[in-house]
Amino acid sequence: MSDDNTTNPFMTATARETADKIEQGYASIFLHEWSELGNKTSPDVWRETVQAACEESGVPCEFRVIASKSLTLVFNPTHKPSEREIDEAIASLLEFREVERQSQVTPRC
Repeated sequence: MSDDNTTNPFMTATARETADKIEQGYASIFLHEWSELGNKTSPDVWRETVQAACEESGVPCEFRVIASKSLTLVFNPTHKPSEREIDEAIASLLEFREVERQSQVTPRC
């Protein structure tokens, strides 16, 4: 798997889109706090929905919950990312997480 597939972040709007990306060899990460935002999709519901979309498309998928970072990673086991690629993808998303948190902080005057 090339580094570009795992470490370049992208957003998908649907489980079908996620399955398509997984089929192409990309990995996808679900931040657990997203379940507390507008869509209210829990990590378990997200996993079930993505798994169903992958099964429907004949795309193998493997999930890895990383509880210490409050996220779930999904990837195609036939294009399994290396630990370095996983670490880089997570670091990229954690940076996104931090930027999002900082943008929500209102300075006090």
